[in-house]
Formats: sequence, C-alpha cells, structure tokens
Amino acid sequence: MALVFSIDLPSTVHSIDPAVSYRHMYKKTKWNLFTKKTNNEFAPFIPTDRNLTNTEILDHINKLNSFIASSIEKYVPKFKPDDNVLNYINLRIKKLHKKKSFLISPLNRTRRQNPNPYVISTLNNLINIVNVKLKAEFKSSYEKYWDSQIRAIDHRNVESFFPKINRFFRPKGEMKIDFFEIDNTELHLLARAGCNINTLPKVNKNLLVESPSDILNVIGAYYEQVNSPRIINADLPFKDEVEKVVNELVKTFENNHSSGSHITEFSDNNPATGPRPIDNSIFFTSVDLSTRIFRSLPNKTSSGLDNIPPIVLKHLPPCIIREYTTIFNNCLNNRFFPDPWKRAKILPILKKGKPASKVSSYRPISLTPAVSKVYEAVISFTLRKHTYSNNIIPDNQFGFRTQHSTTHAIHKITTDTNSHLHKGDVVSACLVDLEKAFDSVWFPIHSSY
Repeated sequence: MALVFSIDLPSTVHSIDPAVSYRHMYKKTKWNLFTKKTNNEFAPFIPTDRNLTNTEILDHINKLNSFIASSIEKYVPKFKPDDNVLNYINLRIKKLHKKKSFLISPLNRTRRQNPNPYVISTLNNLINIVNVKLKAEFKSSYEKYWDSQIRAIDHRNVESFFPKINRFFRPKGEMKIDFFEIDNTELHLLARAGCNINTLPKVNKNLLVESPSDILNVIGAYYEQVNSPRIINADLPFKDEVEKVVNELVKTFENNHSSGSHITEFSDNNPATGPRPIDNSIFFTSVDLSTRIFRSLPNKTSSGLDNIPPIVLKHLPPCIIREYTTIFNNCLNNRFFPDPWKRAKILPILKKGKPASKVSSYRPISLTPAVSKVYEAVISFTLRKHTYSNNIIPDNQFGFRTQHSTTHAIHKITTDTNSHLHKGDVVSACLVDLEKAFDSVWFPIHSSY
C-alpha cells in the first residue's frame, strides 16, 4: 500500500537546494595547508614526452577541474549565507565554548546517573557565568571587527576605497528579474528567443515575458544582437582587408590541423614542460613563467562555469602548475583554445536609474574560467615580446600596454601643447568619443580558434 500526496506551495515560499545552501569561505582558508594537502594527494598524469590531441587536452582539463573542485570541498571552509558569525569568533570565544562543553558533559551525566541537586545547581551556575562571558566577549569581538573594517578604509587608495564603501552601504542583494515588457520595436527578440507570442499576456500594448526560461532566452537574444553587422563597420575597405588576412590565417590553421601539423614535437629531450626555442623565437611557456602568472592572480573569489576562483589557482601546488604548463604548451603547439575556457557565466546587472522591466536596462558581466586568463597571459607574454623586439607598437599607443596609462597620454598631450604654444604655434585637437565602443569593435567568429 502506498500513500501519494501533492503539495502546492505559495509563490512566496522558496525551496532550498541543500547542495547550494552554503558558500565557500575562501578568505578564511588556510592556504598553506590547502597547498600542502593537494600536493600530497595529487599524482601527475599528463604525459610530457609526446604531443597531445585536442581531445586529450580537453580530457585532462576536465580531470584537473574535478581534482581541484574536490580539494575545494575538502579544505575550504563553508558557511551558510544567512548565518555567518565566524568573522567574530576569536580565540577567547573558542576557549569559552570549549569550557562550556566541558561543563555540559558532567551536567548531563549527573542528571542521568546520580541526580544530585547541589552538583546540578553548581554546574548550572558555572555554565551561566560562561554564557555571560561569551555574550560580553562576542559583543566586544563584534565591535572590534567592524572597527577594524572601518579603519581599513583608506580614502587615499582610490582602487579599494569605493569597493569597500559599497560593500558596507550598498550590499549586493539577490538579483531577480520578475518580468520584461517588450514593445513593438523589440518583437524580433521574442522570435530569436523562441517565445510563443500568442501565449504572452499584454499590458498597455506591451507583451509581458514572465517565465524564467523565456526571460533568460530574451536576455540572450538581446546580448547576441549587440555586436551584430548593423553596428559594425560593414563594407568599409579597412574591415574587408582585415577580414581577408584573418580568413587566410584561419585557413592556414585549418590546413595545419587537418594535416596534423604542429610547431614542434615533444619528446624526452624536448618535454612539453619546457620546449626548446625555435629559430630564436619563443612560442611556448615554461614552468617558471606559468608559476609567476598563477602566483600573480588576484585574491578574487568569483568564478566562471568551472567554479574555480582565482584565489584557488593562486595557491595550487607546483605539481599541478606543471600539469597546466604541459596543457598550455600543447594548446599552443596545436594552435588550440579549449572551448570550456571560452564559455562564460553571464550576469545581467541593472544599470543605474534604468527600468528593471526593460531588457536593454541590463549590462552583462562575463565570468570566464580563471585558468583561461592564465592561458591568455601566456599568449600575451609571447605577443608582447614579439611586438616590443620588432618595434611594432607605436610610442603614442598608451592603452593596453604594461606600465602605460591615460596619465601618460594626458602628460604627453599637455607637454606637446605647451611646447608648441611656447614656440608661437597654433594648436588644434580632434577628440573622438565612440558610443558603445566595445560593442562596436569588429571581430570575426571562428568557433575552433
């Protein structure tokens, strides 16, 4: 005999998935212990004496992700978002808790075995005294914690001042989109998102998108059209010339891939962890360079779809960094950028002062896997070395260059202007501001490269 029943929950009740009811406390992790434990448990498995296929590379990436994820679960402490008091627990509070537990055990034992009113009363009084001390110590620790947090705010440090202020006075709440209003000019988004227009409710001549899946698809359709041919410099000679060169390069990559051509052959004498330079050119990375890049990662706890944040990669043991070096060099050897490293977690953020019901009011933040940024840094190192040694980058290029910034650009234009004015010359300037500059940047889409 079986009993079958159903429960109808009101919309105000939210179920909690036990698997995601906690967050990892990366800032409270003992990273020396984490590095030591993962180093002891990890067994290298990626061969360095031969070339790897792209399929093998992807398989090794998945295995490394699984091992690192399991290490995070084992050695990174967790806390429930609604019950985070660990910031205020100091050594004295821990000792008082231990003392309280020491008193509770004989109290329970006395009540069970030999109920002596005097002993029970004495133990209760001692526990009450500890409780008073705990309350006072917790209050003191709470005040000291927030006092230290406020003292740590340095108005002279522009990089950390506003993030810390916002953390206290503009805490991030749960991001929730209830619905979208779609007007007549945005109907193409519904078609692209695969929404059934006939089933959508209508309010003030606008269609309402309320289903979570439809909301997600509409956001995706909107972001897809941001960088589309209608706002790219279509049919311009320069764009055509660039596309011609890129297509020729992609064709070369495809031919090399189909013929099994590589830059070099890895072997015992030419291991993938440190290949020899070819024609005095550096195409690959080394364990030392990879280590420097990993160790220079920021202490950030946000992560992409692999759920491995930069702060974890920063504290990986040398044996795992060595494995990643092998993967990086095989990727470079195959002219390959793994697909998992190109996939991003997209977070729509509501623009200030914009209506929450309009899809155009949200700007996207893309979180790619942190390890992809390490691979990008490896590629960037080779490109910078090549461009600097061949004087490809002009001196007047200040953006996207190490040890260059807008301050240098302002200093140069000010110096040049003053120099010409001092000579009696007439100075004129043409300033161009591109609206949605990044959205208008040309780029081709090649899924394999």
